[in-house]
Amino acid sequence: MKRKLLEQLIEWKESKKRLPLLLEGARQVGKTYLLKTLFGEKYFEKVIHVNFEKADSELINLFEGNIQPQRIIDYLALKFNTPISQDNTLIIFDEIQEVPRALTSLKYFAEDAPKYYVVAIGSLLGIALHSGTSFPVGKVNRLRLYPMDFEEFCWANNMEEQTEEAHNAIQSLKRPLITSGFKDLFQQYLAIGGMPAAVSTWIESKNIDIVEMILKNILSDYKDDFSKHTTNTESRRIANLWQSVPRQFAKENHKFVYKTIEPSARGRDYAFSFDWLIDAGLIYKVNL
Repeated sequence: MKRKLLEQLIEWKESKKRLPLLLEGARQVGKTYLLKTLFGEKYFEKVIHVNFEKADSELINLFEGNIQPQRIIDYLALKFNTPISQDNTLIIFDEIQEVPRALTSLKYFAEDAPKYYVVAIGSLLGIALHSGTSFPVGKVNRLRLYPMDFEEFCWANNMEEQTEEAHNAIQSLKRPLITSGFKDLFQQYLAIGGMPAAVSTWIESKNIDIVEMILKNILSDYKDDFSKHTTNTESRRIANLWQSVPRQFAKENHKFVYKTIEPSARGRDYAFSFDWLIDAGLIYKVNL
C-alpha cells in the first residue's frame, strides 16, 4: 500500500546533508512496513533489520560497550552474514527506545560514519525520553508517520487516478470535497479507520468481523503498554482517559469534560495521563 511519507524518505536518501533518520509514530501505523518493504527493498540492494524488542542478549549487549559505528557495522555484518556497504545497504534499528544506547549511537553515525544509511524506528520514544534516555540533539533527521488518511485509503482501493482527478476538480472549485463517487468509500473509511492491517484485511476479505478483531487486538496492545510503562494508579487513569475519548467526541459540546472520564475526575489528577497519551502518539493536542 502506498504511503505519502515515502516521497520524504526518497528525498532523505538523496540528500547530501543527510543525517541518521528517526521515524516516529504510534504502534501499528505501518512504520516497519514502510521502511523495510516500500522503501528499503525497492531503493536499496540490502536491508539489515534489527528489532530490539526481539533481539537476543548478545545483540543488545553490543550497545553496552563501545558504540563506535565501525564496531557496530562489523558486528552486524557477521550477525547477518553479509557485507554492509555505505552505498547500497539500509540499516534499520526497530523499536530503538528499548535500547537507549542504540539511540545514542546515532550521534556517532552522524559524526563518524555519515555515509551509511541508518534509520531508527520508535513507537514509544516520547515515553522513553521522559524516563531519562539521552537524545542525540541535532544529529538526526526526524519524520512522523500517522495512520492512513482518506487519500491513502483510496489509493489502497486502486483509486489513485480518480483521486488525482478529484484533487484537480477541488482546486478548480468545480466539485465538493466528497463527491458521489467517493461517498461510499468515505463511509468505509469512517468504519475501518487508517490502521494498515485493518485496511489491507478489509480490501482482501470485506469481512468486518475480521477487521474488528484486528482493531480490538491493536487496542489491547495499547492497553498493555499502559501497564508496562507506568504504575498501577497511572495505568488505570490512562486507561480511563483513553476509553473516554469517543464519549468526549460524541457530546454536542466538544469541550473536554473531565467528569466524562469518571464523576470524581479532576484535571490535576489526569495531567500525567494526558501527557503520556500525547507522547505515545495516541492522541494529539490541538492548540486553538
